[in-house]
Amino acid sequence: MKFASFAALPLLALSLAACSQSEAPSDEMEKAAEELVQTVMATPIGELELAPLEPRNECGDLQGANAFMAALDAAISLRDTEVVLALAAEDVKLGFGGADGMENLGAALDDPEGRLWEDLAEVMSLGCAENGQGGITLPYYFAQDTKLDPYSSMIVTDKDVAVREMGGNDTRQIATVGWEEVELIYEDGMPVHFGNDPENPNAGWMKVRVPATEDRAEVEGFVPARNLRSVIDYRLLAFSRNGRWRITALLAGD
Repeated sequence: MKFASFAALPLLALSLAACSQSEAPSDEMEKAAEELVQTVMATPIGELELAPLEPRNECGDLQGANAFMAALDAAISLRDTEVVLALAAEDVKLGFGGADGMENLGAALDDPEGRLWEDLAEVMSLGCAENGQGGITLPYYFAQDTKLDPYSSMIVTDKDVAVREMGGNDTRQIATVGWEEVELIYEDGMPVHFGNDPENPNAGWMKVRVPATEDRAEVEGFVPARNLRSVIDYRLLAFSRNGRWRITALLAGD
């Protein structure tokens, strides 16, 4: 799989800063993004061997998709609400309670107590897949066939992550996992969590069941919480409408 590195994003970000002040920021922004992406995509990148759920960009064959993603990525870096809204559909779906639309998206982005910008940045770092309906899905893994219960499974979000007998780096390593599904282990209705910090959900270790493969028996052990992401955490869907790519859904849960 060939990758294009968006090393030109700092330049694009500067262009977006100017474009966002114009009367039609989305038009100018997409034009600037398209020009830069054409240059970046022309640079050959070596073939990489990836794990089945490892992030990759498989959206490059869809006309305008790479430019759309580059523009969105730069807007997120700038935390420019106006530009993100220009890239969203008016009826963008934001959840399952009916509070959808651009106005609610703008309010969520501008909420000083919220963390939607961080969630968007994480989504953008996890690859892109064609969704089989002419649109794109981020993260990449969300468009793939997963095997475990999405409500109790997690994606290991790094390579060569140690599975340890107990929580802690000084305990025995019993397996290695990377960019694959694992299943949370529950006791008394709650996930087993060692070293929990109420102020930091990424602290500590989670007990998981690692499925068997051809090269590995099923094991149970502890993985750093920072290396786990819920299968049904935030994802973004986008489609091209009248030749313009727009975010049609940005939601978490099910």
